[in-house]
Amino acid sequence: MDLLTKVRRFFIPQRLALWTLLASGTYVVLLSPAVFMIYRLSDWVKIIFYTFPWIMLWPAYSFEVIKDRPHRREIILMGAILVLGAVNVIFSDAPEDSFKAMEFFLISGILPLWTSMFLLADPQRREVFDWFCCVCLAIFAPLAIITYLPYPQGPSWLRNIFNLHSTPVGTMVILLAAGPIRLLLSESAKQKIIGWLLISSALILILLTHKRGTFLAVAAMILVWLTYRLPRLGYLVVAVFLGVLLIFTYRGLQASRSLAPDHPSRVSKLYRLELYPFALHVYKKHPLVGIGLRPHTHETYLLDYQPQHPEVTNFASEVKQLQTFDNLLVTAVVELGSLMTLVYLGLIVFIVVNYRRQVRPFKESRGRDFVRLLPLVGLAVHSLTYDSLLFPPINWLFHVQLGILAGFSLSD
Repeated sequence: MDLLTKVRRFFIPQRLALWTLLASGTYVVLLSPAVFMIYRLSDWVKIIFYTFPWIMLWPAYSFEVIKDRPHRREIILMGAILVLGAVNVIFSDAPEDSFKAMEFFLISGILPLWTSMFLLADPQRREVFDWFCCVCLAIFAPLAIITYLPYPQGPSWLRNIFNLHSTPVGTMVILLAAGPIRLLLSESAKQKIIGWLLISSALILILLTHKRGTFLAVAAMILVWLTYRLPRLGYLVVAVFLGVLLIFTYRGLQASRSLAPDHPSRVSKLYRLELYPFALHVYKKHPLVGIGLRPHTHETYLLDYQPQHPEVTNFASEVKQLQTFDNLLVTAVVELGSLMTLVYLGLIVFIVVNYRRQVRPFKESRGRDFVRLLPLVGLAVHSLTYDSLLFPPINWLFHVQLGILAGFSLSD
């Protein structure tokens, strides 16, 4: 193949759009959380990085981007989310703050989903994305592991490579594991070895983060996989898992009650429990369109709020400082409102159910299709402990993988 032919093949619109998606993903996943990139790029440059792949869909697919028959429902729902996002900003407690948060939530989430639904709709391109995840994990995991190792002496940049705390680090690893998990099911021995090496580095990093929410997310992924592999024992596995979870929860509560009232662990747990009635209190004020995404006005709702746990003496100061409900679903219902949350959840449920319908029954030959659900299960469980999708790298990875499910077809 001569050079001119290679150049022409590279500039085929669909292929060029795919490369822009991967280039955008490289920035979002690896560079945007890097300390040395913080504040280096203006918001406008970041917006270009996020939106350019979706723009490149138009030369490749023309008006099929918004008129494609097989994906009409997904497109309508995504369009509705964009409109409701604008409505949420307009009625926000602080429109300026919410505009920026909503802007990056949509362009790092909904637009990548829309893009990947078209660009990653065939097996070869899905395999390219799997390798993209492998490369990102091969870079991210070792560098992140370094930050958790003791370095009493040494350059500060070596100790602080990424600007992510340990909770989203675990979610990043779970989502990037989509690539190596697929390699483990390959018939190639070399690919299996690469997959195991990457999974091992991911597990080491997860252990170093020492976050129970991440451990629970990984356990849920393993549980779902065992249920798939051992369908006759599926219900037993689920029952054992739930039983163990209830035992640990009960023991944790009992241990917490025996602690001193001002013990940090007891205070932290009571604070998290207090957030739920407080979230309900805020939700009742604006049930339909919400208070706006990240308006930083949570403390204003404390004026007429009566705490359910009076021993949490610092609840007001913590609410003012943290501005979070520590649960993605609760945050969505309160800040986005019922309308946008229901449409957004409807989109996710529709895509997952449609994908499940296509690949059932989950036979041995379809194992590689089934495992695409595992990282999404891990994210769903982990999101019960923090606002995962408000971190652009996690938001992008989740929605691109959701877009793969939306664009999947057995005819490929």
